Amino acid sequence: MVRPRARERQVRFLEVAVGDEEVERYCQAKAARAPGKVACLQAAAASVGRITAAQLAQRAAVSTSTVQSLVKEGMLRSHWTPVRRKPWGEAQGAPPRPAALTPEQSQAAERIIAAVEAGAAQSFLLYGVTASGKTEVFLRAIERVLALGKQAIVLMPEISLTAQAAAIYRSRFGHSVAVLHSGLSLGERWDEWQRIRTGEAGVVIGARSAIFAPVRDLGIIVVDEEHETSYKQEQEPRYHAREVALKRGELNRCPVVLASATPALETFHAAEAGRHLLLRLPKRIDERPLPAVRIVDMRGAKGRAAILSNPLRQAIAERLRGDLTSLTTLRARKVGADANGSAGGDSGVRSPGEQVIIFLNRRGFATFLLCPTCGEAVRCADCGVCLKYSSQTQQVRCHHCGLQKPAPDFCAKCGGRQLRFSGFGTERVERELRTTFPFARLGRMDRDTTARKGAHVRIVREFRTAQTNVLIGTQMVAKGFDFPGVTLVGVISADTSLNLPDFRAAERTFQLLTQVSGRAGRSDKEGEAIIQTYRPDDYSIQAASHHDYETFYRQETETRRELCYPPFSHLINLVVSSESEQRVSERVGALADALRAAASGGAEESSSRGEGLGVEGRGLDNDSGTQSPSASPCSGVAILGPAPCPLAKLRRRHRWHVIVKGPVGESHRIVRRALAELGAWEAGTLTVDVDPVSLM
Repeated sequence: MVRPRARERQVRFLEVAVGDEEVERYCQAKAARAPGKVACLQAAAASVGRITAAQLAQRAAVSTSTVQSLVKEGMLRSHWTPVRRKPWGEAQGAPPRPAALTPEQSQAAERIIAAVEAGAAQSFLLYGVTASGKTEVFLRAIERVLALGKQAIVLMPEISLTAQAAAIYRSRFGHSVAVLHSGLSLGERWDEWQRIRTGEAGVVIGARSAIFAPVRDLGIIVVDEEHETSYKQEQEPRYHAREVALKRGELNRCPVVLASATPALETFHAAEAGRHLLLRLPKRIDERPLPAVRIVDMRGAKGRAAILSNPLRQAIAERLRGDLTSLTTLRARKVGADANGSAGGDSGVRSPGEQVIIFLNRRGFATFLLCPTCGEAVRCADCGVCLKYSSQTQQVRCHHCGLQKPAPDFCAKCGGRQLRFSGFGTERVERELRTTFPFARLGRMDRDTTARKGAHVRIVREFRTAQTNVLIGTQMVAKGFDFPGVTLVGVISADTSLNLPDFRAAERTFQLLTQVSGRAGRSDKEGEAIIQTYRPDDYSIQAASHHDYETFYRQETETRRELCYPPFSHLINLVVSSESEQRVSERVGALADALRAAASGGAEESSSRGEGLGVEGRGLDNDSGTQSPSASPCSGVAILGPAPCPLAKLRRRHRWHVIVKGPVGESHRIVRRALAELGAWEAGTLTVDVDPVSLM
């Protein structure tokens, strides 16, 4: 028998079991001998709504044993009632509904609502600059969906954004909102699943897995920040929530809205080809200007200046000047109060200073520990990567396999005892800011600080309510947040993502810089972003500094076209892994040979039929949907590799890969043909990733 892992939550509530007259007689009889029981019974009689034993004991200032004695005497009656869990508690911080939409917002909302009313399986790309009001367009469309008695799914790329979105959507739709993501407990997830399945919840908000929510009558799907790679599930079963959303919209005959200020190149290319209807929001709400962006050339910077440049230090100081003035005044008042013999304190005081976000896409204190004698770094024996050092725990850890151990005192290779820190992460930046600005109220948001349940919500709430005024974080802080008090964003190292061994490195750099810069200046005060970089002339950084997506898109697509990378082809990444390096080499070599043989055979078959490889998957060049060889110079299928993966060893397993690049249909046929030829594989030795978002 399989027992359910989650159950309905039952809470025991109390109520008065007798009439008012009997309550009065009891209180008169017990007034002298049992005043606690009297107070408890009176509190129960006066309570409005449901009350538990603990709540009643607290309200009457008695022990729970007093409450239980009243139950035994028959004066109180208990009953068990199903109660839904509240994954995020009460919604807070939601903005008011705007009085009117901008013309661009109105036009976008009207097009989407028309598709909702028609029950059309239409996809939209809502392309709008940061703070242009994309969320309000979703809300108006969802209002119509609910009015028609249907349900909506809204996807967010991060759990932290789900918390913010829940507050916004609950302010509009009340308790009709449900949340679904991996951060919920099993019981919370079960409760939300039941609310969605029964139709009690009309709006489902969540991370990628929420696309599978059991809605009964789907009216719209929204994929916010659709460019984010976190929508791709990197473990089995591998899927991309954006693609699942498009297919589910097709099956359920409902519109799908993909939204971003920096759309994925594949998505924008599809919109240009007519596969999505492109809706533009080119301006911020109330004509607010986009933040001014300054690029700081870090070449030659050393020491502490390599972490915080002088321009960034000065800009932070200007934003926190109000805090320093407030703190100085407060201390002077406290000194005066102490001199007069009265108590002083700063509890609850908030300064008039502005807020700052500092972005660095590396967590930890140091990137690695290095031996200056032999040049060897401290590495993970199971993954082959450098271990990150944490000053809080004085341990080194591997962010891939989870290994964690005390930092070594000497080099394992040469025995040297002068290990040095090299590089820096968010923890080191936090220490530098504490040293430079001791009066600042700092918060940090990365995987280390958000490991515990509810940490995302707490960190965001503290920053939103100005309990902290400087937020240091990784890419978690770059996505979708709306903090009205932020007027400065500092990017510590813009090159972190640019140097990754991935053809999407420039795209991800542009997206991160544009998105994080867009967190500044979202209210009445103008914003500024300062980008520190060792490659100030790179086109992705230059385009981000001008908030110029379309210029970047044109340049990047030309590069992709020349190399026949997506969106002009599709990729299939086949990864072979084993604890035996020799076994990996043998198997991946055989795989590459089989793929090339299958590709060669496929070319001969297509040639004999008078067809050319690579027709499928090209861009459309007319409204009829026919495809022309001139649509893309990329034809045929290329087999790349075998070669070691960029992350060549992971959890004791050596990893090599082969990449199949070409039109989607033919690529799939070649892979299927090759795998059928090779026969069965040992469990866990082969991974097939179709349309990968990372080649690591």
